Amino acid sequence: MNLFYRVLMIVLCTAGLLTGCSSSQPVELHLARQAVEMARNEGAQSYASAELDQAAGALQQGERLLNNGQNEKAVATLQQATQWAITAKSKARSQRQTIQQYASQCEALKAEQRLSSLHKQLKTSQDQLPVIAPAPPQRPVETSPDPKLPISEPQPTAAVTEYRVGSGENLYSIAARTSIYGEGLLWPLLYRANRDQIKDPQQIFPGQILSVPRNHTDEERKSARETARRSGIFLP
Repeated sequence: MNLFYRVLMIVLCTAGLLTGCSSSQPVELHLARQAVEMARNEGAQSYASAELDQAAGALQQGERLLNNGQNEKAVATLQQATQWAITAKSKARSQRQTIQQYASQCEALKAEQRLSSLHKQLKTSQDQLPVIAPAPPQRPVETSPDPKLPISEPQPTAAVTEYRVGSGENLYSIAARTSIYGEGLLWPLLYRANRDQIKDPQQIFPGQILSVPRNHTDEERKSARETARRSGIFLP
């Protein structure tokens, strides 16, 4: 604070010399007024009101002493006013910075709490989603051919090597398609071939392109059926 007071005095004295100021007012008066004004600009009214009141009171007292011709007492009082103003300015700045840091920490904590709350809400929503097992595929109803109509040869269904998932489908219903395997219990074959994009056999999404492996051995098909039965997934 003493260093600030000396620097301020040097600046004001220099300014007075450069402008040829011949005022009879002592430089301590200018210093005190400048220090009180700087303290107010720093927000001392809110953060260091006691120190600012002391500085303002001492400034007024010093001005009265000057008006009464008591210059020596006035100078001492004005110096004290300057010291109190510097203290008020320093305290106000420190208090404001502390409050700003606390506000930033509170905002960061609130943001973290909101993010945690959103994660919990999302997890709760996912846990509450109903898992609907599809109905087992219905066997087609066989009808007697009309003897009056020409008998057409059945067209073989072309086997596919890729399949785009449609809305409401699952691995069981896809495996049951005649163009895939024609048997829902063989869904583990699809699951194993697409592990890179299927984490949960009960969760596939419309638009996914599934690889449909072919040329399985009887042993692989048997193993797939046993896996499907043991898992209990998709079974009524």
